[in-house]
Amino acid sequence: MLGAWLGVGVVARLPRRAIQVGMGVALLISALLFLSRNLGWMPGGGDALGLHDGRLLFAIGVNFVLGALMMLGVGLYAPCLILVSLLGMNPLAAFPIMMGACAFLMPIGGARFMQVNRYSLRAALGLTSVG
Repeated sequence: MLGAWLGVGVVARLPRRAIQVGMGVALLISALLFLSRNLGWMPGGGDALGLHDGRLLFAIGVNFVLGALMMLGVGLYAPCLILVSLLGMNPLAAFPIMMGACAFLMPIGGARFMQVNRYSLRAALGLTSVG
């Protein structure tokens, strides 16, 4: 949630092109991590259902960054799944982590975008009414 809150402060000031480049770089890194895992260059997946000590602190730090990147438009599900898999956890354990993180950070990020007035009211109303 803190990553999302702080991420909006940065993203709201960025020009459109910087956001596009940021999304492209983040997605390219994700694709390279998946490719390296699928080719057997990196370990991935495991059977652990939790993390402890240094790995837990590392995962919290990376999720802070992922929360900020979520505000850039990258998304959280795929990067979080990659993180969980690379840390040796069962990929199925990623789903409650991903859903819980998004459930908490999206209202925070949305409220912050509204606060700095960097959203399209017309698009927001259209998506809300259809949803």
